[in-house]
Amino acid sequence: MNVENKIVWKKGTFEAIRLQDVDQEEHRILPLRWVFTYKFDKHGRLLKFKARICVRGDLQPMNGMETYASTLAGRSFRSLMAVVARFNLDTIQLDAVNAFTNANLDEIVYVWFPPGFNRSGYCLILRKALYGLRRSPLLWQKSLKTTLMLLGVTPLDEDDCIFISRHLVIFIFVDDIAIAYRSRDKAEARKLINGLKSKYEMKEMGELNIFLGVRITRDRRQKKLWLCLDNYITKICDEFKVDRGRRGPMTPIGSDKLVPNPGQASPQEIHHYQRISGSINYAAIIARPDACYTSSRLSEFSTNPSHQHQQAANSCLSYLWNTRYFAIEFNCEGKGTLFCASDASFADDTVTRKSTQGYVMMLFGGPIAWKSSKQRRVVTSSTEAELVALTQATKEYLATIRLVKELQLEFDDDFKMQCDNQQTLRLLTAERPQATSKLRHININNLWLRQELRTGIIKYEWVKTNEMVADGTTKALPPQKHSLFLAQLGMTDVQKYIETADPTV
Repeated sequence: MNVENKIVWKKGTFEAIRLQDVDQEEHRILPLRWVFTYKFDKHGRLLKFKARICVRGDLQPMNGMETYASTLAGRSFRSLMAVVARFNLDTIQLDAVNAFTNANLDEIVYVWFPPGFNRSGYCLILRKALYGLRRSPLLWQKSLKTTLMLLGVTPLDEDDCIFISRHLVIFIFVDDIAIAYRSRDKAEARKLINGLKSKYEMKEMGELNIFLGVRITRDRRQKKLWLCLDNYITKICDEFKVDRGRRGPMTPIGSDKLVPNPGQASPQEIHHYQRISGSINYAAIIARPDACYTSSRLSEFSTNPSHQHQQAANSCLSYLWNTRYFAIEFNCEGKGTLFCASDASFADDTVTRKSTQGYVMMLFGGPIAWKSSKQRRVVTSSTEAELVALTQATKEYLATIRLVKELQLEFDDDFKMQCDNQQTLRLLTAERPQATSKLRHININNLWLRQELRTGIIKYEWVKTNEMVADGTTKALPPQKHSLFLAQLGMTDVQKYIETADPTV
């Protein structure tokens, strides 16, 4: 606590002011609080305890000023990791010390002294952005963006948390900064790092090995890179007391249909279920596409879970524990270069009769984006369900294509979109649209897809159902088909690589 208090004072974050000089009718004095956290290494071992001073920004009156700060999209992060693997790039990670306090505050905010450091008759006026304040993330992002641009790198239009120059790719997530570059451009990377250090206090963390809670493991000789969530999964399984002794299920969700709770769950049951389903959801979003359908189904019952839903969530946790070393793999021989697969399961919700849709995007052998969701409207045929799913997938695919083009990647192959419904593809490729649906949104989807097809950016192609990569995003699969789904995703058990790097695992 003493260390943190000295650091924020040294940075000019506060200025003491007498209480009698503050108009408390016009300005509310916000309390500060201590937040205690832990720092871990890439193997999940405790490095140090950390105390941080935060302001109760939730008590700050709304003033209409902008507060939104963008963060690096998961799709962008995985795309960059695919590029790092493909071209065998070097990486280095930086950590900005007390990042927010590097930005000047552009509004008047008064706070009390932090607990344990009170001074009678005085309060503090904030001069720097501080953790917890609504505008702090935005002010830090603006400061860092300005500095990076002065150092000669340019933000991408598709994701302004990624910056590029002729020799470097930089991506940021709040106070974590990563740089990727070819070995011959090490001097350029060093020049950028020195420029950042001249402006901010930075810690060099070495080669990128943990980002967004994801363990990054590499085999430089084979030009392979893996994204693994073993530490995170171990943490949540410890938290929810998963039985590690029993053999877990072979799939993340069973074949039994989940139905709404006929009764009413207690507030405690709802809270517990939401914690578990939320923890599963983070894993499914970041690096476990094999669990995305399960996560989507579990989230449907978060406001009133039953015992059946709780058992399904526990079963998924058990599956994640037994497969905690399963990782996304990117390599230099990625099949198909960049393609997307879209699928739908028609009227599979036995209560609402809505369909489930999903997609998977693959780059350099591994998935960079995926999603499983319930369609908003009921449709009347599998063709219509596939058409709606294809529209959503195409929108996301076009955004990804813009991203890889901004990264100046060149591909020999066409940008392909795969679908396993021939009638849907016939609607798109026929000289005249043949959709007979009286549903307005279906016709709009059909015409929009035909319009995109005419641009020539994306080529739509039919694949057999057993070759459809997105099949596991729309339904519960039996063990044999789930194993095929894992293989199609290119997911690999990397326990041996982790144990080689850390014999204590």
